[in-house]
Amino acid sequence: QEWSLYQKLLLQPGQLMTSSVGRIFDAVASLLGIADKVSYEGEAAMLLEHLARRYCNQHGFDFKEGYINEKVLPANTLQINTGQLLTHIVQDLNKGIASEFVAAKFHYSMVKVIHVISSRLKINTIAFSGGVFQNTLLLDMLQHQLGPKYQLFLHRQLSPNDENISFGQWAHYAFA
Repeated sequence: QEWSLYQKLLLQPGQLMTSSVGRIFDAVASLLGIADKVSYEGEAAMLLEHLARRYCNQHGFDFKEGYINEKVLPANTLQINTGQLLTHIVQDLNKGIASEFVAAKFHYSMVKVIHVISSRLKINTIAFSGGVFQNTLLLDMLQHQLGPKYQLFLHRQLSPNDENISFGQWAHYAFA
């Protein structure tokens, strides 16, 4: 039933949109065969993080390339073309590239998205909140890649979950 609905949506380009990066993590986990169905929120993302962490523990956080290019993040937009992103991931998998590397490259690519968008917006102070920032590998990569160039604010006193999106909205309103 879900597949049938998905096939109908595919016939309507531009209709599958989300502001949730967590759903992108879920999609990548599914492509890698880690989790198609989950029993709790964040399970697929946690499994994806674990797979990527295995690669990074052996090889570190430095990557020559990610999945972010002009097709995935066009020059005049702040939106990720997830179709192109997932296509690049599938291409790597079809080439037989190890799923641990693909998972780590995806995490690195999410860091690159933050870097590119913050550069386009000409900002160097970035606050992170939301469930995806419970991912310690993503946080480690952010600090490694962006920490020297940007002022990064990570959760310390408040929960990293989505409940703090409203706190961030209030802070923006109160101090902007």
